[in-house]
Amino acid sequence: MIDVSNVSTINRKKSENFFGTATTNLLAAGRRVGVRHHVALSVVGADRVNWGYYAGKRRQEKLVLDGAVPATVLRSTQFYELAAQMLATIPGPIAVVPQMLMQPIAAHEVANCLVDLALADPTGRAPDIAGPQQLRMSDMARRLLRTRGSHRLVLPVRLPGATGRAMAGHGLLPTGPCPRGTQTFDQWLASPAAQNDAGRTR
Repeated sequence: MIDVSNVSTINRKKSENFFGTATTNLLAAGRRVGVRHHVALSVVGADRVNWGYYAGKRRQEKLVLDGAVPATVLRSTQFYELAAQMLATIPGPIAVVPQMLMQPIAAHEVANCLVDLALADPTGRAPDIAGPQQLRMSDMARRLLRTRGSHRLVLPVRLPGATGRAMAGHGLLPTGPCPRGTQTFDQWLASPAAQNDAGRTR
């Protein structure tokens, strides 16, 4: 079983409730039907960035790793698609995006890694997976908008407190040797995946 369930929220309580409930139900169902390997996707930096969404991911990880079904948890850096998703939620001529330093990766490369892990023996915490380059969210957003012919202004803003410092610093980066994706952000921008939601970012 591969668990990539998700919720769009930065509210700590909503994130913990969602991942707690969803994971508990999936683990119980897996035990009933004899699932021999539960693979869950999490986020690099979930244990270092005290953000509401990541609190839910930490809860998910604990439930999976402490559960009765043999399991593997893969932490991935953010997908390239995150830039488009952020732009799509911000209307108007100015796109305010958080200051984030990341090492993003193509979603299809993470999907391939999840399948490989699911076909292998459970390992608990698998090595993190990250993309080939460190990038800032503001730079990704500007490059994506240029690719799509948009003249929107991108304004990076640091989130307050320790969370903002961690995101703008090294909190979202892998901390040691780990598998790397090979598709660069420029290559992704030229791919069909980058054009799927083109109209939503203008």
